[in-house]
Amino acid sequence: MWRWPLDAEMTAEGLSAEESRRADRFYHERDRRRFLVAHHGLRRVLGDALGIRPAEVTLQTGPHGKPSLAGVGPRRLEFNLTHSGEWALLALSDDGPVGVDLEQQRPVGESQAIADRHYAQLERSRAPDPDSADYERWFFETWTAKEAALKLLGAGLALPLHQVETPPADGWAELPRPNPLQLARCWIGRLDAPDGFRAALATPQRPQSVAMHTLEQVV
Repeated sequence: MWRWPLDAEMTAEGLSAEESRRADRFYHERDRRRFLVAHHGLRRVLGDALGIRPAEVTLQTGPHGKPSLAGVGPRRLEFNLTHSGEWALLALSDDGPVGVDLEQQRPVGESQAIADRHYAQLERSRAPDPDSADYERWFFETWTAKEAALKLLGAGLALPLHQVETPPADGWAELPRPNPLQLARCWIGRLDAPDGFRAALATPQRPQSVAMHTLEQVV
């Protein structure tokens, strides 16, 4: 695991034409800049892992939008990038696919309606009182776990969220089938996140260890 702050000045140098086009679609300059820093950091970590320059990292996109490495030789590396607010979080593995999600905890006006529509019955049964201070924490811990599972599968929102049943802490999540990886379940681990954020990791098997690093320099 790697994380780094997104509030830094930089250009799009070293990114692909597609990444630069995606950055230019953002309406707010702050969002554009954070996207650039997130993808610079991604290329920095992948390049270091592969022993190549960041600009030489070649990415491809799956049918549901999940990026992966292309044309990098015999070493198989899987990764998943997420960013929220002023932080980016990257999961990197040489032992199979990964999914990760990071969300800034904040008031959500329709959180109860979202939970009723997208959370499994067992998940909703664990919900604190909506007026309590713990409700936002439960909402985002559940949401990040579900998103991480879907990102692991590379299915985006093509699979129904309410059929992804996540555990209350680290443990196994039940998955809808069929799915792109044909998994009946996946491991969900809650991650240490910056203050005010929630994060979760999804893997096909329980990982032996998860190491968290901070990327001190993006470029």
